[in-house]
Amino acid sequence: MSFNDPKLEDDISDKELFDKAIVFRDEGRFAEAITIIEKLLPKYPENAAIFSVYGHLNWELGNLKKAIEVFQIATNLYPVSEIISLGLFHTLWEDGKREGAFKELKRFMSISYSNDYMEIVRELNNPPARPVD
Repeated sequence: MSFNDPKLEDDISDKELFDKAIVFRDEGRFAEAITIIEKLLPKYPENAAIFSVYGHLNWELGNLKKAIEVFQIATNLYPVSEIISLGLFHTLWEDGKREGAFKELKRFMSISYSNDYMEIVRELNNPPARPVD
């Protein structure tokens, strides 16, 4: 019986579906994980964890614009989540939106603390020396 079998889905709780999406994500089966998450999103429009996973999956597939959109929703739902904030920061950075990335870093650091953000700031302020030829 395949996972797409409607009878199987009827027998699995939403929590089990979410857990299955996480397993798929961890196995690198991103498109399959997205299919599951997209079924859960309408039922849980205020669940930051589901949006965070959805953002990460889109990032993994190179859908940066969608990942940014989703991470922004997740950040609005749970503004003190370091992992969500970092997901948004890195996705913005990768998409060339450095100003937006720094805005997110500053937003998060104004309400919480992050060792990861502090390390990023240190690295940006002290770039490694280039080797001399």
